[in-house]
Amino acid sequence: MAVFPKPACYLMALTFNFLFVTTQSPPLTPTQGGEKKQKKRIYRGTQRVPACNTPRRAPRGYPAPTTPASFLYIGLVCSYFSFKKGFMPPTEMQLYDEKYFAAQISKSDRKAAWQYGRLLRYGRVAATSHPRLLDAGCGAGPALPFLQSEGFRLTASDFIFFPLLEARKRAPEVPLLNFDLGQGLPFQPATFDVILASEVIEHLTDPALFLAESYRVLAPGGVLLLTTPNLWDIRRGWAVLTGGQWSGYRDPTHINLMDPRRLKRLLLEAGFNSIRLKTGIKPAFSRSIRRFGWRFEVSYPPLIGNGIMVAAYK
Repeated sequence: MAVFPKPACYLMALTFNFLFVTTQSPPLTPTQGGEKKQKKRIYRGTQRVPACNTPRRAPRGYPAPTTPASFLYIGLVCSYFSFKKGFMPPTEMQLYDEKYFAAQISKSDRKAAWQYGRLLRYGRVAATSHPRLLDAGCGAGPALPFLQSEGFRLTASDFIFFPLLEARKRAPEVPLLNFDLGQGLPFQPATFDVILASEVIEHLTDPALFLAESYRVLAPGGVLLLTTPNLWDIRRGWAVLTGGQWSGYRDPTHINLMDPRRLKRLLLEAGFNSIRLKTGIKPAFSRSIRRFGWRFEVSYPPLIGNGIMVAAYK
């Protein structure tokens, strides 16, 4: 086997990252003949950095990758090359810059615990009954420390490379994958018990594909926990009347906004047989007195709340 010098390995690793990550290669389809051996190696969890053939293994107990882009476990790369920044098309670079993820990076652990704890309780999910969790579209990883403290076995992913570097700072031991949810999920069936997709589906060109793939990789009894802006939000109508701009329209990466009826239809078509759906992720009005632990909330009326929260069961 040829041994490449350090500069050649560096250049080849750069080329691989550009070709296979930014072009979002589709999942491998194992066929007969030569690919049979490759399928066996990948499913066992053994990875080799393509530039220098350095063997790397996924952490024990975590799912094996099944696409070329999934070789890029953060921190599991060749010693000759360390990824400093992601490579993405100029339009993506402009939309998903550091400023875009600033709110996630600065989110406090207390706020994250309230936000994601509420979602887990709504879905009736706990690590004791649903231990394997995928945080799909994790961004800068604000949910990861809380989910770890709850005892989940985590895997996290995002299409944009930069926030994964921030997520690694929050949870260095969690496997982080860089791939496009819009191209499918590179996992075997029944890999996870929970898929968390918080504020993700509105960014996808084909939400039906993502929901179908989520159903496929969930184990029987698994749960998809999902949040997304609500097109029936009462504040959207108010913004029209007052000449303002609804929050769902402020983000140019929101290309597939949902209303409760459409989202429920897509979930049913994906195969989910039991769906809990509510609107109003945040209360319409709230006040709290931390000193006494008191909190007073007023919820939105049905269907016109400020976001959709879903727990869909397989």
